[in-house]
Amino acid sequence: MGQKLRFKVEGMMCEGCVSTLRKALSRETDVSDIVISLERHELELTVQGTSVTPTRILQIVEDAGYSAAQRP
Repeated sequence: MGQKLRFKVEGMMCEGCVSTLRKALSRETDVSDIVISLERHELELTVQGTSVTPTRILQIVEDAGYSAAQRP
């Protein structure tokens, strides 16, 4: 069982944005169970192991063109 992480994501405007972000996150082999809510501007995912950190997720989101902050 992995670690669930939640983030607030700003800048997503449409389902195309959700798709772009999902694709970027899916490239990480240790990331699963990606749930992105356009309405709530939230991202929730599961990380296996220690190779993908919250900082890495923030970098992926920002590289995709959005801003994010980790939520408790």
